[in-house]
Amino acid sequence: MTGYTGSISAQFGNRMNGGDAYVMVQKDKLTLSANLHEGYMKTPKVEATMSRDQLTNNQHIDNEITLTGGANTLFSTVDATYAFDDKNTMSATVNVMDIRNKSDMDFTTDITMGGKPLTSYSQVNKTTMTSVNASVDYSHIFGDNPQHNITMAYRVSTQPRTNDSKTEYSIAEMPDYNQTDKNNMLENTVQLDYAKPID
Repeated sequence: MTGYTGSISAQFGNRMNGGDAYVMVQKDKLTLSANLHEGYMKTPKVEATMSRDQLTNNQHIDNEITLTGGANTLFSTVDATYAFDDKNTMSATVNVMDIRNKSDMDFTTDITMGGKPLTSYSQVNKTTMTSVNASVDYSHIFGDNPQHNITMAYRVSTQPRTNDSKTEYSIAEMPDYNQTDKNNMLENTVQLDYAKPID
């Protein structure tokens, strides 16, 4: 059997935009399919201000917070199946999820003592998370009974994550501060299943 099918869609809005695409192709014993979604979600803007005086050390503190940002998301799946015959089949699947979140937190603190500025700073945070899952399966049917079978499977999963934080000071004596945290999770699984009905 030979054939193909596909579809494309898009969404637009004041906070969310995105699109989807799907395609499936079948050629003789091979079947391939792919699904893709990409989108962007905007975070509502948040603003807050606060002022206070500390009479004990003659300091005046102004705090102003402005929070903006958004997230880019990508989800994709690719499947492949090959039927060698009516008793032996191999399949593979790859899933990818990528999320990039940016948070611009303009947290400005102005501290003055006796009318002279002491410090002022702002922060920017970025987070990137990617998840990749892949699997390969092989199944064999014994005789003419599909319930008498054996399946061998391999799974791999990884999830790297990066957090970037940047603090900028407007006072020349204070150096900017950058911090990057990275971590990753890697998991491998091998599975063997054998099934035989009891007569």
